[in-house]
Amino acid sequence: MHFFNPTHKLKLVELIRSVETTDETVGTTRRVAERMSKETVEVHEFPRFVSSRINCLVGNEAMNMLVKGVANAPDKDKAGFAPKVGVGY
Repeated sequence: MHFFNPTHKLKLVELIRSVETTDETVGTTRRVAERMSKETVEVHEFPRFVSSRINCLVGNEAMNMLVKGVANAPDKDKAGFAPKVGVGY
């Protein structure tokens, strides 16, 4: 289980499945997360979490926009590139 910080505000939890993780384990973990009022996504084990990999792409594109003069930092952030993570931030 990968929780996002601050855990009391962010509802998203990644359930990371390895090649040896059973369906029973995933099901139990999902139910535990749901009892904590968390939203879950299931991902396969891979270097870096899915959310981190997506954020890297967004961050790189945001920097490219600054370098190319598409928008200044405050305007870019207002348009939706401010750092927010997870469901229900």
